[in-house]
Amino acid sequence: MSSEITISAAEVLTALIAAATPEIRQLLVWEKHWYEPEGENPDPDDLKREVEHLRLSASESEIAALAATAETAGATVKRATNETVIELERSARQPQKILLTAKIFSWIPASAVCTVQKITLAESASLREALQLAVLAARFPHVEISVPGLAEDTAGWETAPASARRVAFRGIILGRKPSAGLRLLDQLGLLEKFLPEVTAGRHLTQNRFHAHDIFEHLLRSVDGAYDLNEPVRWAALLHDVGKVPTRVEGPNGEATFHNHEMYSARMAVPIMKRLAVPIAIGQKVKFLVRNHMFHYTDEWSDKAVRRFVKKVPLDELQDLIHLRLAD
Repeated sequence: MSSEITISAAEVLTALIAAATPEIRQLLVWEKHWYEPEGENPDPDDLKREVEHLRLSASESEIAALAATAETAGATVKRATNETVIELERSARQPQKILLTAKIFSWIPASAVCTVQKITLAESASLREALQLAVLAARFPHVEISVPGLAEDTAGWETAPASARRVAFRGIILGRKPSAGLRLLDQLGLLEKFLPEVTAGRHLTQNRFHAHDIFEHLLRSVDGAYDLNEPVRWAALLHDVGKVPTRVEGPNGEATFHNHEMYSARMAVPIMKRLAVPIAIGQKVKFLVRNHMFHYTDEWSDKAVRRFVKKVPLDELQDLIHLRLAD
């Protein structure tokens, strides 16, 4: 029988913070915020959202020191060929693991000045730094990010390597609050470059059943996808992009969006390719978006149910329900 963790996640993180090098220490401080006792967090609703395990880059000696610190504190540590895993006690829906790897990567821009509650860049950010900051904003939405703007013409966004786009946007989508990262990119003028289909919905009203314009609805929907399910989160962000080309405003000021789900589904795959998201995820997003408009009521006949189940396999139904709830 495996040993059980007898120390809280916050206590393990506190021990790691004391032993960590500066960048890792800062990340652990921000992460620890989400494991504090109930009432310490600014928005309890954020605790409902799952987020990826925290992966940290460190040298072999740093990894050994952090692992030893965690074991001394009472945490379970597992060592594998490519990474060391520090297990944390369950706390709300926060990650239960800290992953340490010798693979070199950096979360925080080198020029950033960081405190417990703020990240500041004194000078304009490069494209790479902007993407780094957007990932940080999505994972740590309680941290304020101050950046003057972009250091280069945003026309250069297309030069971002596919690997950088994939890492950045998957990091944003799988963060605690994806909209925080997307809003930062929007503030810097980059969201309209990477996701023009999303920003095109700005100021386009919907109807009496929607309090927000299309753009705001999409950002709030992706935040509403609480489970750590990448296709569902992407689908929540993109499910209504087809409302822009299909929008028809009636004489009463209300808009209709005939067949917008089909347009949205067709638009989803090119977007996934642009952001270098794996093809398998893109295809699943396309399916979810295409079928997101179902609305079950007690009035459905047995024939209607059979028709729906034939169109939507049972193994896809749960994801579709999660998308509908986010919507």
